[in-house]
Amino acid sequence: MAKLEEMKIRGEQDELATERDGLEKLLGSEAKLKQLIKEELQTIADEYGDKRRSKIVERAAAAGD
Repeated sequence: MAKLEEMKIRGEQDELATERDGLEKLLGSEAKLKQLIKEELQTIADEYGDKRRSKIVERAAAAGD
């Protein structure tokens, strides 16, 4: 039984080490970090976004002093 637990723990350690390495690479690269943020924002926009309900109207500049 102890050997099985040891194998399970070692498997978990390997998974965590792999995840740690990936996170370190992500944090070490500004480009990868920006890409991840872009992808996450796009996913959120696709899931929750909708069409703009109000029109954007361009108006003349206000007259000032």
